[in-house]
Amino acid sequence: MWKRSLCLVAFLAIVLTASGCGAGPGDAGHGDVQARLNEEFSLSMGQRALIAGEDLGIRFEEVTEDSRCPRGVTCIWAGRVTCVVEITQASASYRMAVIEPGLSDEYSRESYGGYELAFHVTPYPEAGKKIAKDTYRLHLIISKVPELAEIIGSIIAEPVAFAGQDITIVGYYCGWDSLQEAKTAPRSPAATGWSRN
Repeated sequence: MWKRSLCLVAFLAIVLTASGCGAGPGDAGHGDVQARLNEEFSLSMGQRALIAGEDLGIRFEEVTEDSRCPRGVTCIWAGRVTCVVEITQASASYRMAVIEPGLSDEYSRESYGGYELAFHVTPYPEAGKKIAKDTYRLHLIISKVPELAEIIGSIIAEPVAFAGQDITIVGYYCGWDSLQEAKTAPRSPAATGWSRN
């Protein structure tokens, strides 16, 4: 009897291991996509991407609206497509709606934390044809957003690289040695010794 029980337990362990039931929630399971920052990837509905080297995942949950005007049709407005994604970072999750306007070939953009999500939804509607839910694809490029001090530092380090570009920096200036102060709130005029005359 005990031999039969031992064989049953061994058989179940082999089946569970082979089927992947031992995978943890952070492991890449069936249908997950491994992606990298600054590289395009696409997700079908229900699919999740794990971003290499980051504690970041994104899951394409659903399309809640698709009112985009089909190409070749005259509409009173361009419409839009709204997708819901779930973003996980550091064991916390956040549901977010991403909206792309109709009649646009450009990637739309949204921000989350220190990341920018550039996205595009396919297929595009055609007159008289309904899009099946399982054919939607969310194409994404995720990149890190540089900090303000990095942007200002690159402009000062290589001003020639920005020649001819309209750049407006709104803030305050306390001198070259105070560049790191860009991360802090400006001091009051009394604290800086400045006065209005």
